[in-house]
Amino acid sequence: MAEIIQQPELRYTADNQLEITQMLVQFWGVRDNDPPANLKVVGFGKLAKEIQQNYKEGDRVILVGRLTMNVIDRKYNASPTSPNNTSSDSDHTSS
Repeated sequence: MAEIIQQPELRYTADNQLEITQMLVQFWGVRDNDPPANLKVVGFGKLAKEIQQNYKEGDRVILVGRLTMNVIDRKYNASPTSPNNTSSDSDHTSS
């Protein structure tokens, strides 16, 4: 079970052919000392309309569906002054 912590927002694809609703939900930790976790939930088509019409911030919901995770590694800094940005002699061309 999760609690909706951001009002469901209905949008449409660029060609206005498909409804998309997204909202932010929060899960409570399994143990008392576990922090809550947030998750963005997206619904498509008729389900998107139903979510937007029938659910609001503060509602508790049970979610069923497919979980997809998009992870972005932001540890690497590619700036020339970064200590992580190293090069070898073979990286340079001579004139």
